[in-house]
Amino acid sequence: DTCYDKLIVNEDYVPATLTEGLKLDGTGLDSYAKTVGNMTQKPVTIEAWVWVPKLAGGSRRQAIITNYTEPTVAKNAVGTWGLYTNEYTTLYYTERTSSGTFNHTLGVPVCNNSWNHVAIVRKQGTLDVYWNGEFVQTIAHAGMGDPAVVENPMTIGYCSVAAGTEALNSLKGQVGDIRLWSTERTEAQIQANMYAEMTGKEDGLIQHWNFDSQEKGIVSNTVEGGLDVELLGHTQIGNEE
Repeated sequence: DTCYDKLIVNEDYVPATLTEGLKLDGTGLDSYAKTVGNMTQKPVTIEAWVWVPKLAGGSRRQAIITNYTEPTVAKNAVGTWGLYTNEYTTLYYTERTSSGTFNHTLGVPVCNNSWNHVAIVRKQGTLDVYWNGEFVQTIAHAGMGDPAVVENPMTIGYCSVAAGTEALNSLKGQVGDIRLWSTERTEAQIQANMYAEMTGKEDGLIQHWNFDSQEKGIVSNTVEGGLDVELLGHTQIGNEE
């Protein structure tokens, strides 16, 4: 089994904060997080730690992070994008560019009931995919490099497609450290830093949330000038009551 051959089973190799993370229950507007303000930059590299349980039923897409957000903001505008997983343990990426809408099912086995590190690197015309620090594949993506940016808030664990369907694209599980970079991260860089704690001063790091603590419902961004995240509904950090 490809997934469990490479499964991270020793929690000693995972930072303590990742045994906790942002806890989401998949109920949509009752359990998600949102940036305080709009994202005005398009990330080149997206990294995240995600933990997803085995769920019964179909292939419901579950949002990890996206700016394809709420009914009150532009959803289908050029510049919207999202990184998802689903119940068939597959990573999924979608982006709308001036060349059209691109939907990619990525060859990444997101293992149930374990922490997975996932990363995608948006290059000119391609999308490089990594899982647990290892390069998996390159996908042709003609819209890569499109400079268009839509100024939407980012949501974590939630994506609104239409009113009344909020829970259908919401994540049931946990999200750990999320890093958005303005640069193309290499396999060596991803491997060298995937377990490291970021200071927020790393070159090219434009947004970073480690979800190890919150104050009055706000998770601080470690990057100076970065967007903080608001916890909405009954979203928790780790084992908070």
